[in-house]
Amino acid sequence: RYDFQDDHGLSGTYHGDGIVARFAGSVVRVADVPSHLALDANTDMLYIADSGHHRIAVLDTQSGSKGGTVTPNYDGGTQYWITGADLTTFVDNPVDVTLTTPSGLALVSDVLYVTDNAESRILAFDLNGTLLDWLDTGLPAGSLAGLTFDDSGRLYVADMSGDTVIRVSPKK
Repeated sequence: RYDFQDDHGLSGTYHGDGIVARFAGSVVRVADVPSHLALDANTDMLYIADSGHHRIAVLDTQSGSKGGTVTPNYDGGTQYWITGADLTTFVDNPVDVTLTTPSGLALVSDVLYVTDNAESRILAFDLNGTLLDWLDTGLPAGSLAGLTFDDSGRLYVADMSGDTVIRVSPKK
């Protein structure tokens, strides 16, 4: 968690007045697979694409306590660990479909959308971890990465193998 305190201006590189709190926990990233985060601002729960553990983890950012100093401290700001925070599994083995290598996350209207890089699927979960629906894109394994929605509710997904952005529209 970064708090840069003041705006450092365009191309500002001074961060010595910043405060950095690092949460200690066990998440593992798979090489060459983006691992996104999605924060629920209403609950302060942080959803994590934990690709190395084949799951979506969730971190309660209001839990834990201030621990020791983080080193090295290249910027000279305040840096410390948060220890004892609640990091749990949100989803690791949904019913009816495999979640192999989660990558992209987007939280919209209490639905968490997830791309599975290994399976080239897009999955949607409610905030209880129940699978609502999923889409097999038919793209090669290793294709899907980040995803986002525009203001009109259209879904856009990064296709790493095709070097493109795909817009996904519902059937009418």
